[in-house]
Amino acid sequence: MVPRETQTLEQQSFGHAYAKYYDLMYSDKNYEAECDFLDELFRRFSVFPVHRILDISCGTGGHALPLARRGYSLTALDFSEKMIQILRDKLTHMRLRIDCSVGDMRSFHLAGEYDACISMFDSIDYLPDYADVEKTFANVARHLRPRSLFVFQFWNGASVLTIGPSSRCKIAIGDNLRVIRYANPILRASEQLCEVNYHVIAIEGRTVVDEFEEKHLVRFFFPEEIRYLLSRTGWDTIGIYPFMSIERQPTENDWSVLAIARLRSSDQVLGLSRPAS
Repeated sequence: MVPRETQTLEQQSFGHAYAKYYDLMYSDKNYEAECDFLDELFRRFSVFPVHRILDISCGTGGHALPLARRGYSLTALDFSEKMIQILRDKLTHMRLRIDCSVGDMRSFHLAGEYDACISMFDSIDYLPDYADVEKTFANVARHLRPRSLFVFQFWNGASVLTIGPSSRCKIAIGDNLRVIRYANPILRASEQLCEVNYHVIAIEGRTVVDEFEEKHLVRFFFPEEIRYLLSRTGWDTIGIYPFMSIERQPTENDWSVLAIARLRSSDQVLGLSRPAS
């Protein structure tokens, strides 16, 4: 076990307890609509039909499961063992197949090539520094066909600095279970980080059955930084848009934005070695 004080950003986040209540806390998230949006992006921007999708930082399968139901072939990985276990448990009750595994987005190694890669829910923001972002972008490139798409969300720096993070309380209600999550953020603007301190309480009936705290360090980026990091690792940026819209450019009011990139055609130029099929 890595000592907590030396763990990277994503190692400190989404622990066993947080993962346990993850689906309930985000039960209001419209994954189907987001997968409709991904369908549209694949149709509009891919130069060939998308069939095989790589989902990095897949969580408990919020996007992978609807996409698999739509006929896509999914490979999903996440840094959290508990998240992957929850996804595997779901698959035992469904007539779906998803190849899922625990893996680090910077260094995973899978056989074959994919037609597209997605990284949703601002997962890229949990990478410790720019070197790790470059490692991730390059590693994704090694696993995709030339000219494939990479679609991912990130926090928009202009919005974070203009609007600013604020303390919030979220209440999620399930069958005889209520989860209360307090979020107290601390903006570390000079580091382009936001430290979000969560206090989570789970109540069954009138009994507190779980209570814990977890710190998430979330990095925010400016669009030009993302374009630059993509370019360094073999990608051409198609566009950066407000999440769930490709009709306009993001403004300081758009907290979460979406990058769409296409892998350049010559991996010899990139110096990328591809995994064996």
